[in-house]
Amino acid sequence: KTNLFSKSPVFLTSPPLPNEETYSIHSALEEELYKQLKIKGNLIILTGNPGIGKTYIARKMFYKLQNYYNRLAWIEYNGDLKSSITFAFNNNQKHNTQNCFSSAIKQLIAEPKNTILFIDNVSENAEKDDFLSRISGLGITGCITTRLKWLDMYKSIEVPVATTNDCLNLFKSYNNTCFEKQQDKLINILTLFGNNALLTILLAKNGQEGLEKARKVLPDLIVSEVDLSG
Repeated sequence: KTNLFSKSPVFLTSPPLPNEETYSIHSALEEELYKQLKIKGNLIILTGNPGIGKTYIARKMFYKLQNYYNRLAWIEYNGDLKSSITFAFNNNQKHNTQNCFSSAIKQLIAEPKNTILFIDNVSENAEKDDFLSRISGLGITGCITTRLKWLDMYKSIEVPVATTNDCLNLFKSYNNTCFEKQQDKLINILTLFGNNALLTILLAKNGQEGLEKARKVLPDLIVSEVDLSG
């Protein structure tokens, strides 16, 4: 049952950009995650390879749950959770930086049953982040996206690798003209790059230039030259 609040939800930090995608690769997983995040106090780790769609799913849950939780926070992880929270809250509310972290925590735990926290892109440095391992102690609902496997103290859901057909449909939702002309070539390219969802979007939106963007946002992915022209 959806909670319908009499007033608009409160964004404790700046909200993430809404997704542009209309085609969903992981609809069944999204439904399961949605059910899990509606359980107050649950902390779910969304794991998977780089560029597989973890942030996309988390952003989708953020907006889908804004009528269920009336207090939402989105944190971009920068290697240290305390400084990440400080930056996100300070950037949104213009607090004095020195007092921002304690103020942020007070706001997060003020209404724990009505608050959900999203932490995006937890990196390798997180193994030394003591506060991250204790975040469940706040008693709020949360979702963490990461490519790491070591956060086994929390319940996790792994995002599987997309199929070639999924990526073709995703590409088509952005660029149907190129899809019709280049379907065979696209199948070879997507197979070569392991059916990576983010790379699929970059290629669909930017063509050949998408490869350069891919090298920047997917440093672990070996991206060679391909030709989408002609």
